[in-house]
Amino acid sequence: MSDRGDLWAHRVLRLAFVILCIRIFPHAGTLLADYLPVDRWSPLWDVIHHGVQLLLTLGVMMFLSRSLSLRDIGFNLNHASWSLKCSGVFAIIWIAGVVVWVLFIGTDLNPHIGEILYSFTLEGLSEELLFRAFVIGMLHPVFAHTFPLLRKGISVAGIISIVLFALAPLAIVFDPFSISYVDPLVQLLTICFALMYAIMFEYSHSLLGPVLVHNLSNGILLLVIYLFRLFGA
Repeated sequence: MSDRGDLWAHRVLRLAFVILCIRIFPHAGTLLADYLPVDRWSPLWDVIHHGVQLLLTLGVMMFLSRSLSLRDIGFNLNHASWSLKCSGVFAIIWIAGVVVWVLFIGTDLNPHIGEILYSFTLEGLSEELLFRAFVIGMLHPVFAHTFPLLRKGISVAGIISIVLFALAPLAIVFDPFSISYVDPLVQLLTICFALMYAIMFEYSHSLLGPVLVHNLSNGILLLVIYLFRLFGA
C-alpha cells in the first residue's frame, strides 16, 4: 500500500474509533445513572452521567498515550491570561444576549439551583475533555492541515470535532435512519460555540479556555432564566 493509502487507512481507523468512543462513553454514563436510584435528568443524574463520561475519556486517553501527562492532554495553564480574557468578553456578550432572548422571545426552561451549579462546573469539563482533548488529540496526527481563521487557525481535526459535537444533540435513529428532532437555533448556537471551543483549544493546547466558556455558556443561560423566574420578570 502506498504512503497515501496508509495515511487514509489510518484516518479511517482513527475516525471510526473516535466516533465509536463518543457514542459509547455518554451511553455508559446514561446506563449507570439510570441504574442508580436517582431521578433522570436531575442534577445528581447529570453528575453521574458526565462523571462516567469524563472518567472513561480520561482513562482511554491515558491508556492509549502512556507517554502523555495530564498537562499534555490539556490540564495546564498555557495562555491562561488570554483564555481568561476571552472568557470574560464572552460572558458579557452572552449575558446580554440571554437577557434579550428571555425578554423578547421567552423560554420554557425552569432551572433550579442544582442544575445551575452543575452547569457551571462539571458539564463543560466532561464535554471538552471528550470533544476537544480526545477527538482533536486522536485525529490531529492524521488530520493536521490547518486553515487560517480569526488569526488563530483551526485544523481539519478541529473541524471534525465541531461536526461531531453539533451532531450530539440530534435525536438520530439508525434503523431505519431518521432524525426525529432538530432545533435550528440550538444547532446554530452549538456550531458557533464548538467553533470557539476548538479554536481556543488548538491555539492554547489547554482545556482552561474551552471549559470556562462552555461552563459559562450553559451556566449563564440557566442563571439568567432562574433570576427572571425568581423576580417574576
